[in-house]
Amino acid sequence: MSSISDEVVGFTNYLLKRKLPVEDTALQASAMKIEEEVRKQFISEGCFEENNPLVREQQEKRLQKLVLKNLRNRTYYWQSLNYQDALGRLYMAGRMDAIFAATMRVFSEIKRRIPDFVPHSIMDFGSGTGSSIWAAWQTWGENLHNYHAVDLSTSMNSLAKLLIKGGEEVKRPLISGVHFHTVLPPKVHCDVVVATYTLSELPGMKERVEAVCNLWKKTKCFLVLIENGTRSGHEIILEARATLIKESRNGKTENCDGYVFAPCPHEQQCPLSQQTKPLPCSFVQKYHPFRFPWNEPIKVEKFSFLIFSRGQEAVDQDWPRIVQPVLCRARHVHCHLCCADGTFQHTIITRRKHGRDLYRTTRVSTWGDRLPIKILSQEDNSEKEEEEEE
Repeated sequence: MSSISDEVVGFTNYLLKRKLPVEDTALQASAMKIEEEVRKQFISEGCFEENNPLVREQQEKRLQKLVLKNLRNRTYYWQSLNYQDALGRLYMAGRMDAIFAATMRVFSEIKRRIPDFVPHSIMDFGSGTGSSIWAAWQTWGENLHNYHAVDLSTSMNSLAKLLIKGGEEVKRPLISGVHFHTVLPPKVHCDVVVATYTLSELPGMKERVEAVCNLWKKTKCFLVLIENGTRSGHEIILEARATLIKESRNGKTENCDGYVFAPCPHEQQCPLSQQTKPLPCSFVQKYHPFRFPWNEPIKVEKFSFLIFSRGQEAVDQDWPRIVQPVLCRARHVHCHLCCADGTFQHTIITRRKHGRDLYRTTRVSTWGDRLPIKILSQEDNSEKEEEEEE
C-alpha cells in the first residue's frame, strides 16, 4: 500500500484543484485581449514595417505565434479522465470515503426535515465506485428496493459491483437490487436522483445544462447535486440551480413544478457570489477515512451542494442557514446567515436581546445548520419600530 501512496495523494490533489473547462467564447475573448496587448507592444517598439508587405507579413506571423504562446500559458488546460482499472483504484482509495461522507451529510438534510419521506428507488448518475449507493443504503436501506448506478466506465461499474459483493466475485451482494448502466435508462424514473462530483467531469456548459435537465426529468421527488467546495464547484452548482429554477417555472409564476429545498432559503441570486470578493457557498463534513497509511485519523471534506424538490415549498423553507463557522464568544455568538430575502447577514446573537432559547440554540449550532427564526427585512424592521413607538 505504501508504494501507491504518492500516486493517491497526487491524484486526489489534482481532482480538488481542478477547474472548469474554458468555454469557446471565453477563449476567443482572451485571445483578442492578448492580441491587442502584443500589438500595442509591437507598435511601441517600432516593429511594424508599413512600407514592406513581405516584412509586415513575417511580423504578423511572429505576432500570432506570441499570442498563441501567451494564450497557452494563461489558459487552464482541462482534459477528460478515462477511469480504467488503475485510475479507478486510485479514485477509490483517495475519494470514495470523502464522497460517501459528503453524500451522507446531504441525505441527512432530507431525512431530518422530512422524516416521513420513504423513497423506494434511487439513481446515481456518475456512480463511480458506488459511494452514493452505500450512503443511500445507510440512510433509507430498509425502504429502497431499486438502485440504478449509471457510469460510462465499465471498469468503474465492475469495481463498484465487486465492492458491493464484499470483494469476492462469487459472494452474495451486501446490497440487493442494484442495477448497473452505462447510459441513463430511458424508461426509469426514481424518487431520488443523485449526481456527486459528476458534472465537473463533463466537457462544457452545454453538456452540464443538458445533463441537469435530463436528470430533473428522471426525478420524482428529490434531485441531489454535490460538487467540490471550491469556486469552480460552486459555479457548477449555481449554473445547475439557475437551470432547474428556469425548468421548474416553465413560464409559470404560480403552482411551480419544483423549488430549491437546500441549502438556499430563497431562489434569488447567491449573496456570497455578489460580494466584492466572491466566496463559494460551501460546507464541511468530518469523517473517518479508510485506514490507509497516508490517511490521518480524521479528515474534513469541503463541498457545495444543491437539493431541488418537486412540489410546493415546505413550511419552514424561509429559515436562514449558517454559511460560515459559528464564532462563540463571551455572552454573544457571531453568525453569518443566508436569509430568505436573498441577503447575507452577519448577526450577533445575545441572550439579553434575543432570549435564552435562541442564544443556546445558536451556541450549539454549526456551519451548515438552519436557525428556526425569521429574519426581518428592512421594511419589516421599520414597521416594527413604528409600532413600538406608538
